[in-house]
Amino acid sequence: ARHFRAQRTSSPRRSACGQYDYHRDLFAGTEQRHSLVGGLSYVAVDDAVHRLRLDAGLGYSNEQRVVGDDLSTAIATLGAGYRARLSEGAEFTDESRLVLSLSEGDDWRLENVAAVTARLTTLLSLKASYTVRYVNAPPPTFEKTDTIAAVALVAKFARQ
Repeated sequence: ARHFRAQRTSSPRRSACGQYDYHRDLFAGTEQRHSLVGGLSYVAVDDAVHRLRLDAGLGYSNEQRVVGDDLSTAIATLGAGYRARLSEGAEFTDESRLVLSLSEGDDWRLENVAAVTARLTTLLSLKASYTVRYVNAPPPTFEKTDTIAAVALVAKFARQ
């Protein structure tokens, strides 16, 4: 999955956002899915240790499936992003997103990604994550729930 997000801040806590998502998961029955969403974001908590962001949006999704009918629908999204700084070089993050089809009542999905990141150097970090994806109306013969455990080496470049 690839996510591209742009934000325009209107106050320290509020912003308008636009997001494009590309998703491909043949093991879950998705040949490719493209989603474009515009919405609002609100930072409910933002202190030295905790940060909680809430999102809501409307958009459009087009999904080509490995088997069964393809989907093309208007969508509504609700999301939350939480970050806790565990120490100077470590943090825990949890991102959740609910996507509701506005034309098919039983087509909704929920994704949750929990991760722990530990800084190794000023450039490199080690990230361990666990993803749960639930699709209420999956393609025929596919499961509703898909899980992914991952470990990654992340390079972060400082902005000048």
